[in-house]
Amino acid sequence: MTREEYKKAIEGVLWLAGCAADGRIPERDRLEAYDVHELYTAASSHMLSAAVGLTLQSAGVEDAEFKTALAASYRKTIILEAERKSVFQKLDEAGIWHMPLKGAILKDWYPKFGMREMTDCDVLIDASREEDVRDIMVSLGFTVESYGIGHHDVYYKLPVSNFEIHLHLFGPGYEQRFNDYYGGVIDRLVRYNGYEYRFSPEDFYIFMVAHEYNHFSRGGIGLRSLLDTYVLLKKFSASLDWGYVGEELSKLELTGFEEKKRFLAMRVFSGEPLDQAESEMLDYMTFSGTHGTVKNRVQNRVARYGGGIGGKAKYALARIFLPMDTVKRRFPLFDRYKILLPALPIYRLIVKRRDGSWRQEVKTLFGKIAPEAPEKQ
Repeated sequence: MTREEYKKAIEGVLWLAGCAADGRIPERDRLEAYDVHELYTAASSHMLSAAVGLTLQSAGVEDAEFKTALAASYRKTIILEAERKSVFQKLDEAGIWHMPLKGAILKDWYPKFGMREMTDCDVLIDASREEDVRDIMVSLGFTVESYGIGHHDVYYKLPVSNFEIHLHLFGPGYEQRFNDYYGGVIDRLVRYNGYEYRFSPEDFYIFMVAHEYNHFSRGGIGLRSLLDTYVLLKKFSASLDWGYVGEELSKLELTGFEEKKRFLAMRVFSGEPLDQAESEMLDYMTFSGTHGTVKNRVQNRVARYGGGIGGKAKYALARIFLPMDTVKRRFPLFDRYKILLPALPIYRLIVKRRDGSWRQEVKTLFGKIAPEAPEKQ
């Protein structure tokens, strides 16, 4: 598809996803304006295939690609939920406090089972019990994909169970304001069941905004996050303590971002016209894909370094010469044997970036850089 064809398909995806969230059956006459395969291509790039597929089914449209996507979403949701219950039972037995995050909660607020596609299951735990949690995951048949590196550990179990066990909600590499705000997060939580804790609806929304801002301001974030916002607001908007939400967002310096994204979500899925700034924000998210792009990440970071040649130079130096706390966290062997440090850039390029994504990074860096990153609010 060309850029314009893709944007037209996204227009249809957002309309149909809004129908799914509202329980509306789309008009067949309007559906005829879209190519179903192009709708699938656009929806799958934002993990909205299940929502769109359910809407098409309600209109009597049967399509093999959407049918497969729906089946995959049902299967993964069932398996992840079963595994989550097993993990939480073991955590309860061991007396380890824990909290499901993001999609593990959001999926239950969507109108229909399987409508909210899942990548993995995110869980926050008592960081002092990290080793015990690793032993529990291994005992349940999970393979340790990553441990002791960064702010979360990663576990996998066939056929589709990806678990990210978070020690902190943000951690190293994030802006200090977020680490400060979410330090000692247990004090913000409400006991839900056993040793399982939850955010209040207000604090869940605040964390969702903070999480999305960090994606948005780095590599970008996709349109599923707009639907998440719309679904959450439909469920809780009338009952949320907006005074408290506003005060806490102000502490995080997220007031402007939250307002723009909230207005955008409500207007997009209500079919209201967008102003120029909203259209630009929607375009940015449209071409970010589900988890952002290398191009956005480079452009945004260069802009934060001041833009121009100086910003590019600072970016290149920061990417080549990592801070020692980052080396210690992500490459402990090189921290232990510092004589190997000169070889670290080559190791990162050849071993850690063998997917070739570095080529896009270099291409973006030496191409034309946008003068500004997304506005920080």
